[in-house]
Amino acid sequence: MLEQACLRNGMSYLQGDARALPFENQRFDLVALITTLEFVDDPVRVLREAMRVARQGFLLGVLNRQSLLEYMRLLRGQRPAGVLAQAYRLSVEELKRRVRRAADTRSVRITWRTALFPGRFPPCATWLPWGEFLGMSVHLEPWERSKA
Repeated sequence: MLEQACLRNGMSYLQGDARALPFENQRFDLVALITTLEFVDDPVRVLREAMRVARQGFLLGVLNRQSLLEYMRLLRGQRPAGVLAQAYRLSVEELKRRVRRAADTRSVRITWRTALFPGRFPPCATWLPWGEFLGMSVHLEPWERSKA
């Protein structure tokens, strides 16, 4: 995949492991983990790494366990195909718990939305956790303030 990406736009890329990122502490303002946590054995460890290399926070995008489409699939006895069959879907509360566990004593501010609703539901909502895709923003308080 790295080779193909380089051929497309000539940028340089680095292969790494989300559990042990090859970057110094607070290297990036913002880190994004999009459809990553669903496929790792230890999501809390991956979240800790994201927090380590991020100065201001990170964005998460995960497949939502509580989505209406997921419930409809379960009722019909359907299973996701291909790589999605291996995905561990997360609920809003489960994702919040994992973020807070990864943060340990560091203060975080969490906001979330869901998207990709079936039918004519609102496109994004915090009061309806039923969208297929769950997006979460995690704002990190600076280390100095968190330790005070």
